[in-house]
Amino acid sequence: MTKLLHSTCLLICISGVIGLAAAAAGHPGCKTRCGDVDIPFLFGIGDDCAIHKGFRLECNATKGTSNPKPFLGNFEVTKISMEDGKVWVKAYMSTQCYDQSTGGMSYNDASANLIGSSFWLSYTDNKVTVIGCQTLAYMTTDSYVIGCSSACDNKVNKLTPKNGSCSGAGCCQANVPKSIQYYQGYFNEGYNTTKIWMSSPCSYMAVMETASFNFSTSYLTSSVFYDTYKGVVPVVYDWAIITSKTCEEARRNKTSYACISNNSQCIDNLTNAQGYRCKCSNGYEGNPYIKDGCKDIDECLNNATYPCKGICTNTLGNFTCSCSPGSYMMNGDCMPKKKLRFDSVPVVVVSSN
Repeated sequence: MTKLLHSTCLLICISGVIGLAAAAAGHPGCKTRCGDVDIPFLFGIGDDCAIHKGFRLECNATKGTSNPKPFLGNFEVTKISMEDGKVWVKAYMSTQCYDQSTGGMSYNDASANLIGSSFWLSYTDNKVTVIGCQTLAYMTTDSYVIGCSSACDNKVNKLTPKNGSCSGAGCCQANVPKSIQYYQGYFNEGYNTTKIWMSSPCSYMAVMETASFNFSTSYLTSSVFYDTYKGVVPVVYDWAIITSKTCEEARRNKTSYACISNNSQCIDNLTNAQGYRCKCSNGYEGNPYIKDGCKDIDECLNNATYPCKGICTNTLGNFTCSCSPGSYMMNGDCMPKKKLRFDSVPVVVVSSN
């Protein structure tokens, strides 16, 4: 059997990650949005708009569309979270399909290379997802081989694929390890659909966001899975500033320390054991990477999150909840004070003459 192999590699090219951008304190004139995606600083579009080149994005219109989209290297970016330190991108899936013209299998093994960048596969948000009726596929890295097998033979294995279920019957998933910056998709050639291609022509392997996936049995008998995602699936990356390994080290270099807003704090990147991120202190919100970017939260405007059944008074970084005169606080409620009652008591006056 001839193996037709096509490799799709997504690469983030990083250069100059050590030096911070010259205009790292607010970036007047820089775009803050590309198409439908907000671009908060430390990310930036074009030259000198990101904290350093590792967070530089390009805002380009893709072929056949007029609406521009942000790209991080070759990855299309769909969302950025400053608070959680995550970025959502689209990455290629790996495919294994029967080729009628050759009578063999055609493979497209996708890969991603983030080595040297500020990004890692999120091990909490992604899984290795394999779809197929006779499929064994892996995500291979420098240190790991992570994968699983899926089958549809309900006579031998009593496996019946069901919508919404991904536990080995037509679909399986495996956890992503921590600190992964490179992977290559791979199919075991001993498991393929040569003999069942009329009912199940293709198999798929994708490293993708767990919350975005819901298995459908139609994925086994048609190209619905590929067509739904147009060959690219949502993936979540963790990010951190890697100019310093820890917050302690970062604070020693005042010129490159990124947490420049008042009322901000530094967080070590414990998930991937390298770098740091910034966050606004409790009671503040905004962007800790720009001057005065962390603003006081007016808790009194959000009673659902900060309940107060009395008189709410906002303070810097906090709030107080008090009761009006004549009442007192008990279990979060203002209770009226009980008036003291003085009952009539007979008074006996004794006099002695």
